[in-house]
Amino acid sequence: MRTTVGGRAMTFGAVARRAGVGSAGYVSDVLKGNRVPSPSAAVAFAEAMGATEDEVVRVGALARTAQQIRVAKPETVKVARLVKAAPQGFVGRGDDLNVLSSLAGVLGRGAPQRTITRVSGLAGVGKTWFVLHWAHRHLAKFPHGQLYADLRGFAESAEPAWPPELLPRFLRALGVAAGAIPADADDQAALFSEVTRGRRLLVVLDNVAELGQIEPLLPDGPSTVIVTSRNHLRELLVGWGAGALQLAGLTDPEARSLLASGAVASRAEADPGALDELVGLCGGLPLALSIVRSQAVIQAGWPLGEVAAFYRDGPELPGIFWSEYDRFGPDVRAAFRLLGLCPGVDVELAGAASLLGRPLAETAGLLHLLVSKSLLEQPARDRFRMHDLVLAFARARAEAELALDERIAARRRLADSLLAGAHAAQQQLSPHRPAVTLDDPGPLVVPMRPAGDAMSWFDGRYPMLTGLQRYAAGQGWDAMVWQLAWSLDDYHYRRGLFAAHEQAWRRGLTAAERSGDPEALALARLCLGNILTRADRRDEALPLLEQARAWFAGNRDLAGLAQSHRALQFGAAGPEHLHHAQRALELFRELGDPVWIAIALNAVGECLARLGRPDEARRHCTEALGLHRELGNASGEAAALDSLGIAAAAAGDRDEAERHYRAAITLYRGLRNSSSEANTLVRLGEVLDESRARAEWARAVELLDEQGRADEADEVRRRL
Repeated sequence: MRTTVGGRAMTFGAVARRAGVGSAGYVSDVLKGNRVPSPSAAVAFAEAMGATEDEVVRVGALARTAQQIRVAKPETVKVARLVKAAPQGFVGRGDDLNVLSSLAGVLGRGAPQRTITRVSGLAGVGKTWFVLHWAHRHLAKFPHGQLYADLRGFAESAEPAWPPELLPRFLRALGVAAGAIPADADDQAALFSEVTRGRRLLVVLDNVAELGQIEPLLPDGPSTVIVTSRNHLRELLVGWGAGALQLAGLTDPEARSLLASGAVASRAEADPGALDELVGLCGGLPLALSIVRSQAVIQAGWPLGEVAAFYRDGPELPGIFWSEYDRFGPDVRAAFRLLGLCPGVDVELAGAASLLGRPLAETAGLLHLLVSKSLLEQPARDRFRMHDLVLAFARARAEAELALDERIAARRRLADSLLAGAHAAQQQLSPHRPAVTLDDPGPLVVPMRPAGDAMSWFDGRYPMLTGLQRYAAGQGWDAMVWQLAWSLDDYHYRRGLFAAHEQAWRRGLTAAERSGDPEALALARLCLGNILTRADRRDEALPLLEQARAWFAGNRDLAGLAQSHRALQFGAAGPEHLHHAQRALELFRELGDPVWIAIALNAVGECLARLGRPDEARRHCTEALGLHRELGNASGEAAALDSLGIAAAAAGDRDEAERHYRAAITLYRGLRNSSSEANTLVRLGEVLDESRARAEWARAVELLDEQGRADEADEVRRRL
């Protein structure tokens, strides 16, 4: 309450008198966080303190949440275990470990207090390894658990992490039920402060770029917070009284110990001079030492003197990369710097071949050479990954050595390859959907071809695809922008990513408008309107859908016209709802497309069920179910079973409805369609007795929360 209202200057007695609730002592306990008020008392105190209307609403919501979760005592709280595993091969840094122990307040037997320590140093100096090694030596000091988060402040391959992403994870780890976590980020921060009060936790916040990333993540109890950063974060030192530890490189003895371990030991003993030279070349940086040691292990037949000669001319990090780079032939150098243009650290062989503009076999040879030099990793057969630091060096070389038009052309080839993969994956998800036609990307592009499960393919490339759409919009590649939105359509829907789905098609609509392509514009209006109707935003959706319908009708595009009526069905009510569903069915029959006839039959059946005509509804949905099974369309079969459940429920047959709903849920899970699964779980609960309904609704709330469907989750939560 103090945080939300802003600490108005009033005595406790004055607040109590003005609010007409409690005593000065009661107000004191509430404002000091020792007592949870009722929502009505909290609102009265906030109004007495001169809170704004928004502040009053927020205080009431926080009080309701606090009552719901009944925050546990420290001795009964769930013990959080989020800290990462201890690193292998850690050496040295004894003095630094002792300094950190002192700054963190784990020495001696005094009463624990909150400490914050910033551990900083050059990229590659081993900050994360150091802190994790220290943490695992002191786990017993933190009886209420450990929290860890990578803030990604310096990652080339991902956006930085911010409190709205991390607070829910921390709260769940501390035992707060997902349903009790507020939607508002400020409320989450206030709840985190409440939950951590009086608890002894270790909180490791790794790779922080700026103070704003972590302020709401600082606990309110006698905890130890360790922040790692390449930056000095002076605001953390000045504003929060944090201690500071600057990591330098390893000492020469420590570096020798790391470099000469295991398979390299005998060669190091035979040639200590070469070992000393390599230690000097690496400048004590653990990342550079690891690269050199990997090269020595791979080249097991090389004397250590040859390894040293291989690296001799380069300066310190990133000179270790310079040394490698300068020794490459022109083809390998070209491949390395072009890989620096990849929007993420992870790329597959076809994408790399397109980026490089080379055949697959030639590209594979170049990539495997880079793997052997420890400048690439190969986590899977045709997947390659570049460390952030190496990627930054490669990108710098590309920007320095390639003309702007060369860089743009290379990125366009990669984009065309990735778009082809997304287009193919979308067709795997919905083979019955008429596909958009991609332009011929040219002979230098190797299209990606999703192998196996299309949803898994999208999962692994989703950040790159969304980043690519933003980049394409900035470059004015209009066709690619809306084609990517189309290619992500089913993935977004099945994952329940409604906000991202809308955003992708808003970019697509802007690009289609700019392109002057009327067919693309009609498609973008149709798809965005469809998304908005399902979100009950009919005022925004209907103008888009009517414009799309008019264009498709005027151009005798029966498939587009049918889809327009199908979308308008979701935005209509009563008889109009049924009219659009029936018109879509007529058009699909005219087209003679059996899959879409089955889909439209099911839509008509569902409309009839909702209009109180269950017998007619069952006939339509049963016919649709038979067609889908005959065609092997599992997605349509699940939808038809769901609609049969709706029809049975409308007829008052709860047992039949339950059977159909459960069969639909099984299929949706197999299809990894968590969006539709959540919808059907809600309906299933409506035909069950209270005790069984709660279990289904709890699972639905979990899915809806994961999908960011806050309003729907809250509605189901109220039933619980």
